[in-house]
Amino acid sequence: MRVLGIDFGIKRIGLAVGSTETGLAWPVGVITRTTRQALWDSLLPLLSREAIAVIALGYPLLEGDAENLTCRQVRTFQQRLARRTSLPIVLVNEAYTTAEAIQRLAEAGVAPNRRRHLRDAMAAVGIVETYLRQCCVTSR
Repeated sequence: MRVLGIDFGIKRIGLAVGSTETGLAWPVGVITRTTRQALWDSLLPLLSREAIAVIALGYPLLEGDAENLTCRQVRTFQQRLARRTSLPIVLVNEAYTTAEAIQRLAEAGVAPNRRRHLRDAMAAVGIVETYLRQCCVTSR
């Protein structure tokens, strides 16, 4: 089963795909938000092109914290996405995935000026990896 990970942001949305069969995830890109229609025109074709079966949407809730503005924005995005696809959308705790993504890129030797461009897609990789750990560990 293929999973689409989404690192939602107001300016950019990071995307990654993973597989429950292999347990691997890889970045597929970043959508720079301009208009709502442009967002959907970029995102929705990806679902069929990548044969996505489930969407793992990053939810930035820190331990013990109440839902904040970003959490509410993610929930609004989830509702809008659910109106456009019948695929299941699972909220995945994404606390610290951007910081981890930056660290992974640095460890991989990616130049600092390129890290900013890649961090959102790498954060989406972290979201998919979290989903795969939860999904695959509990289903075995």
